[in-house]
Amino acid sequence: MSQQLDELYETICDPEKLSNFTSNSWWAAAHFNTFHMDLPFSEISAWVESQKKELLGEISFDKDDDVQIEHVGSTSVEGMCGTKNPDAVMMVQIYPPRKDVIKALLACGFELEKKPSRGRRRRNNNREQCLWFIKSIDSGFLKGQYFKIHLEYVESVTAKPMPIIVRVRDVLKSDEKKFEEYKHAKILASEFISSDFLKYKEEKSKVLRHIIAQQKAES
Repeated sequence: MSQQLDELYETICDPEKLSNFTSNSWWAAAHFNTFHMDLPFSEISAWVESQKKELLGEISFDKDDDVQIEHVGSTSVEGMCGTKNPDAVMMVQIYPPRKDVIKALLACGFELEKKPSRGRRRRNNNREQCLWFIKSIDSGFLKGQYFKIHLEYVESVTAKPMPIIVRVRDVLKSDEKKFEEYKHAKILASEFISSDFLKYKEEKSKVLRHIIAQQKAES
């Protein structure tokens, strides 16, 4: 494990240490970020499902903490363009997450990337309850890409509202107009993908923020 469990878990459980945590953001390197008009949706979905089973197999059962993993992001929406870097959200009902959840992520090759700069917050206590974990994919058809896990606290993995990242995925799957708007924004933003990946993310997110705002207003 490139990050040590005990030290990392202490950081995650300490808001001050977590706020000062830094990582090298290796995932923003240009060689991870080729833009594809036709993403291999079925193949990536199957790969994410295999990763989900591996992760959940490493986590001990706890009746008070039903952990659930959902494929999200552009690779989870058939017909969407973008990079081949998969995303998933791991929903937990205890925060900070249990130590064995972090142990499972490390065992499966993930490392803590950072605390999101605009952390998702619960309405009732203003406490950030979202973490990012990431790993480099070193074999198979996704070799050279990276896989990001968004770990988020939810009151229930089955009750609404789901995390916003899941709801946006569902909107893009069901609303053709919003799907086309977001796809068009990504195509326009793709000119930045090799020279300034963070600029690419910012440009494509202008449309995404409108979708997110609508979803939050409806929840």
